[in-house]
Amino acid sequence: MRIHSVKILIKKVQNKINMYTVTKISSIINDEIMDVKIPLKTKNQIIKKFNLLSLGKVKEYWINNLNILNINGSFKYDYVIDKMNYIDKDKKLFIEMNKKIECIPFNFYKCDIEEEYELYKNNGNLFDVRMKVFHDYIILEIIGEKLDEIKNNII
Repeated sequence: MRIHSVKILIKKVQNKINMYTVTKISSIINDEIMDVKIPLKTKNQIIKKFNLLSLGKVKEYWINNLNILNINGSFKYDYVIDKMNYIDKDKKLFIEMNKKIECIPFNFYKCDIEEEYELYKNNGNLFDVRMKVFHDYIILEIIGEKLDEIKNNII
């Protein structure tokens, strides 16, 4: 049986907290276009600064606003509700505010986006740091509840 609506799969979760995902921008092309690809040569510097540990290869899938992560054979399903996003041009940051609601796992065979990368992560007290290492570039994300703490600690 194929499920046609993601809404059926969402677990009822009360009082979910808004989270910020801040992505480091390497260059701003114009008001609407940015490049978040950080040069691979900065990998060791970022690992040391944030004390990151490798979690291994990750496959990430998107089906509309449903994010599915496969980390070492363990799947995590989250429905992402976007609240707002903007570019902080002074600090070169892309800032997203969203809510994530855990979803009940299901089988799928088609997705909108599929990525594979090596994930480095550090779960801190104030925020989580995630570095996604692709073949020839890095994407750096910091996730937490307090935007000011994140903005003051990103490279």
